[in-house]
Amino acid sequence: MDGGDESRSVAAGTVYIKGESVSHGQTDLAKATDYLRGLEDALSFYANRIDPDNASKRRRIAVRISPGSLITEVIELAVTNPYISVPLTAYTTTAAVKIAKNDVSDKTSGDIAKASINAMRSVIEIAKHMGSLMKTKTLRSDQARAIDINNIVLTNSQGEEMTVTKKDLEHYRATSPSQFQKFISLVDKNSSMYINDGPFEPDTSNESGTVISYANRRIFDKSDNADKEAVLFPELEHGETYELEGELTKGNDRTNTLGFSYGNRILKAYPIGSNGVKGLKDMLFGYVRIKATVERISTQKGSYAPLKKPTLRVVEITNIDEEDETNQTTFL
Repeated sequence: MDGGDESRSVAAGTVYIKGESVSHGQTDLAKATDYLRGLEDALSFYANRIDPDNASKRRRIAVRISPGSLITEVIELAVTNPYISVPLTAYTTTAAVKIAKNDVSDKTSGDIAKASINAMRSVIEIAKHMGSLMKTKTLRSDQARAIDINNIVLTNSQGEEMTVTKKDLEHYRATSPSQFQKFISLVDKNSSMYINDGPFEPDTSNESGTVISYANRRIFDKSDNADKEAVLFPELEHGETYELEGELTKGNDRTNTLGFSYGNRILKAYPIGSNGVKGLKDMLFGYVRIKATVERISTQKGSYAPLKKPTLRVVEITNIDEEDETNQTTFL
């Protein structure tokens, strides 16, 4: 990872993620792990199609990760003995090593990685054009038209046309709808992924190549997770203080938390002050007005991830008595 080492291997491709999910150089560890495993799984899938002689062997990816917005440079995709577990850091980072003596032609692990990245990019572009991944489905005559032996024109539901190679169409038709599910773990409402077939260029814009954004991530994730991405109460911004009206539905002395019913949802609220929940027993199950600071970032277990549901740091509570103009206010 030494940026000043001119002898370091040239990347076969780059996956660049930019947005809140990797803001300040920090990210959710579980999602980052899924992303890297998903990248390895996806590239291995296409590598096995490109290099079938080694399809029975396990493939491991060698990458170089840079700070800032998450930058993953793919160095190579090496084949290993499937019965031997080798740490990722043990792999060579040179792309000039032949992957096997009986390889097709003279392709290196770096060549296979670049070809796999380009196959993946083509499949993603076709899926975005057609609106889905459709393994085992047959394209209708009005959707696919051959213009020569190696090229096909695909027409989507909007009547838009895209020319693809026969080989890329075969990769697309072989790809499972769940193939990219882990790979896109870090793509959310405020984060996008950019995939290129070369090294990261720090002095130029890398927001080019193949893009997966929140707007089209549903194409690549058919799980329930894609439906859970909606952010609750986006108007309540992180770090801002608001006055909100609702009902205190519960209090927990042990965790010093309140349940605050707001907009048909229960939000977790933390009373700030020495008395905590114990001093608010009389206000439970009543209609109140609170003054609270919104938190939308989780820092638990060393992670740094945006929250879909905001939490509240309550600094003031007013008990609203609809039958009496005299209201009780507690300053925490």
